[in-house]
Amino acid sequence: MNNDRVWEMYFQDRYQAATQEACRARIDWLVTEATRGTGEVLDLGCSQGVLPILLGRAGSRVLGVDVEAPAIAFAQARLAEEPAEVQGRVTFVCADAGTWDPGRRFATVVLGEVLEHLPDPAVLIAAARRHIVDGGRLLVTVPLGWLPHPDHRQAFMPTDLIALLGADFGVRALELADEKIHVIAEAGG
Repeated sequence: MNNDRVWEMYFQDRYQAATQEACRARIDWLVTEATRGTGEVLDLGCSQGVLPILLGRAGSRVLGVDVEAPAIAFAQARLAEEPAEVQGRVTFVCADAGTWDPGRRFATVVLGEVLEHLPDPAVLIAAARRHIVDGGRLLVTVPLGWLPHPDHRQAFMPTDLIALLGADFGVRALELADEKIHVIAEAGG
């Protein structure tokens, strides 16, 4: 199980300032980019639900999916503390995103700090493609290179990430920030 503490890192002051600032900057970048699009947002690997709740606060309709039941339970408990209008815009589902079928497609799909945890990240990229409309936006963040963490299975350099996105997604922007790779891609190549 991934003992993620992203909620604490984003909302509380329990970590080194630089670590918290980097976490907040990454998530704020995802919020900004996701709200630039129109339509519903899908957050695959949503963990404790920080991004879906922030997007719900910003007025977006968002579905957060994670395979870990404790993370989804935590996210649902935090969502229950939000105003009714935010609760009405955000849904959480516990499912394996690689095999799950939501029965619809989304304007924006987010993969925030999830690919590095997977033995085969191509499975999640394929799932993202199945769940996104043609011309939809894919937002990805991953650590730059190897970040020592007991749950990390992959290391990414920009060329690795571009190759992983392959023909299914055309990279529209790639930037490095706080030892993270941020990518905006478009479905359809």
